[in-house]
Amino acid sequence: MPCIEEIPSIEKAYAKFNAKGFQIISLAFNSPEEDFKNQRKKTPMPWLHALLNDVDAENLASLYNVQYIPKMLLVGPDGKIIANEETLRDGGLEKKLEEIFK
Repeated sequence: MPCIEEIPSIEKAYAKFNAKGFQIISLAFNSPEEDFKNQRKKTPMPWLHALLNDVDAENLASLYNVQYIPKMLLVGPDGKIIANEETLRDGGLEKKLEEIFK
């Protein structure tokens, strides 16, 4: 459940920086569709969120070296990765966004 544990800090960052152009796309891997729908009812997450099929999940995992989830990546407007989960977990996302949106 580490994915669920990260949601409050992600929601806080989203609320604070969305109006400045910050967007989130979260993707669910290997989740039964019913579990996915139930979790969305409990935790609406007001950003883009999708359940990946097995093929897309495998391709994306390979492309971005996803070895475990959650895998957090902060991507700039140019498509380059600015930061990863080492920097972004445990409130690091908000700190990084404060640097970016000074």
